[in-house]
Amino acid sequence: MQFERFVAPVVVERFVAPVVGRRMATFRVVVLAGARQVGKTTLLRSLPELKDGTFLSFDRPDLLERARDSAIDLVESAAPPVVIDEYQRAGDELLLAIKYVVDRDPRRGRFVLAGSTQFLTNRLLSETLAGRIGIVEALPVSMGEVIGHRETLLDAIFESGVGVLGDRVPEQLGRARLSALIARGGYPEAVLLDDDARRDFFDAYVDTVVGREALADVGAARTRTDLRHLLRLCAARTAQEHHPTTLSADALMSRQAVTGLVEVLATLGLVRLIPAWSTNATNRAKKAPKIFMLDTGVATALLGQSPASLVQPDQAMFGPLTETYVANEIQKAASWSRVRPRLSHFRDREGRKVDLIAEADDGRIVAIEVKSSTAIAPRAFENLRYLRSRVGERFVGGLVLHGGNETWRADDSLWAAPISVLWS
Repeated sequence: MQFERFVAPVVVERFVAPVVGRRMATFRVVVLAGARQVGKTTLLRSLPELKDGTFLSFDRPDLLERARDSAIDLVESAAPPVVIDEYQRAGDELLLAIKYVVDRDPRRGRFVLAGSTQFLTNRLLSETLAGRIGIVEALPVSMGEVIGHRETLLDAIFESGVGVLGDRVPEQLGRARLSALIARGGYPEAVLLDDDARRDFFDAYVDTVVGREALADVGAARTRTDLRHLLRLCAARTAQEHHPTTLSADALMSRQAVTGLVEVLATLGLVRLIPAWSTNATNRAKKAPKIFMLDTGVATALLGQSPASLVQPDQAMFGPLTETYVANEIQKAASWSRVRPRLSHFRDREGRKVDLIAEADDGRIVAIEVKSSTAIAPRAFENLRYLRSRVGERFVGGLVLHGGNETWRADDSLWAAPISVLWS
């Protein structure tokens, strides 16, 4: 059988690409996970480490049939490095065949798999592949990737403190520009479209992913109507704490059904649950996570909004969508950060809240509040000050990211800056 050779196209630079290369130098198998249409295949085709490799796509029925009939013959006959797109479609036998091959020939970077990580949660597979697989997450494109400027703010703050904000010159943003960025989102195809065409793209994307892909790839015994209805409710709750009981009441579904469906939507790369943060690991596990739409363009379309409607001063969803946009941009930058911080949110029993916590492996944190307004009052720092008093020296800095254009210092470790400082 003739296999397709890699041809590297001219593409927008993806800043997570070097991370894939580093994982290939460490692990025998690398999994590039992410939602459909985030550019996984294009990213892999651009990697120099794969230019002489073999590309197998299980979108091709003939290759998929061969993998299901004799996975071991397929993977042994392909010249390494072997890239397998939509690998999960071939089932357990493919991964067990790959395990057999890499155990016999333990060279690093032998296989790169693109698709869903949910397939790896099978206990048998996770145990047998332990130590052999490195996972990289591919997200929609960041603003920095669109303009060709690598986002490094998180690394700079962890290295030198939040005072580095004073050296940056952010883009002049404003509500209209921010509304346009929120509605655009980060799917590579959608970024290039006008407003009407983008809405068509998002409608078709949701129909495809929530319909055929959910039923085919995840095996969810649910209807497209149920999933789409729940996804719209999640969009309306983006940047809020996730309480399945409340959501099930609004969805007119059982709590068990809602919990399962949210897991499906997370697997499909449509929503993300960000855990609660605490100084105590046990307390952290007991608190509610926040739910975020993984792309604000999809969320905007599901809510029937547009740049023109979001810019209106009485638009209730502008604040939550702004926080979602910021959380997503920070999550993208974290995926290629040297520090690789984990994201969470903070809320205590007295109702004090901090929108986002970025925590390094050594326990140091950067705390972030997001305000869609252009005018920031001194009280915007109150919860950051409380958190700083609680964590002491672990507190690297706190920042209030806002929709205005001014950068200013509240004190040595607390600053306010425009949202656009993330990509300046």
